[in-house]
Amino acid sequence: MEFQVENTTQNDDVFKARNTFLGLKTNAGTVLVGRNDTVFKQSEGSIDLFGNSNADIDRLLDDQDRKADAIWYYSPVIADLVTLNATYLMDDNYEGSDEDQYALSATIGDKKFKKQNYYFAAAYNTIGGTDSYRGVAQAKFGDFKVGGLFQNTESQSTDQEGDAFFVNVAYNLNGVNLKAEYGQDDGGFGKYYSNSVDATGTDIEVTQITVGADYRVSKSTLVYGHYAMFEGEHTVNGAKIDLEDDNIFTIGARYDF
Repeated sequence: MEFQVENTTQNDDVFKARNTFLGLKTNAGTVLVGRNDTVFKQSEGSIDLFGNSNADIDRLLDDQDRKADAIWYYSPVIADLVTLNATYLMDDNYEGSDEDQYALSATIGDKKFKKQNYYFAAAYNTIGGTDSYRGVAQAKFGDFKVGGLFQNTESQSTDQEGDAFFVNVAYNLNGVNLKAEYGQDDGGFGKYYSNSVDATGTDIEVTQITVGADYRVSKSTLVYGHYAMFEGEHTVNGAKIDLEDDNIFTIGARYDF
């Protein structure tokens, strides 16, 4: 059971539900019931270098969902390498959708780079009103980690459709984790565009560049900082209009207990 507390929120929603489930693990695989990240979201592995921050990949990508009233299945690791995974939402609790809502993924390697120095994933999602395909690749070369993600997303109810991708690199310099990332999107499904003043344009182009570093002071304490730049443009009523640039500098500390 996991919960989120936001004591500086501007509304009354201080507590938020996060991953909360019951599960059973056997030699035939693992089954979870409850609320959890979809296997489509989980397919990202460790590619999100600035995850859970204002430079998270969900600024450009859709379908980074946590869903409730659902069932998850994770296969055993086949040949010590491959896993097959699925999320299925219960129809009775999602009556607003005319289609079955599920996500599928297949992963190869180890996202934590303990057993293998590579990780690959392919995933499909039809949850939340979109059909999305995703491919992820990440590898470790000594102190370097390099990775990339590509995603195509198409609305089930409108003509909105587009591609997004990220490429990034991380380097461990005597315990300091240096990171750089470049992302681009032409679909407009991510939070940066959908939260903009006018998110009804076409010919969308959004770019994200992020650089930063983190350092683990101790086993429980992490300090970090990053700079993120967002810019883009779209077409509204036949006119090309620049989106408002967003430049963010962040420093912080995280304590794990």
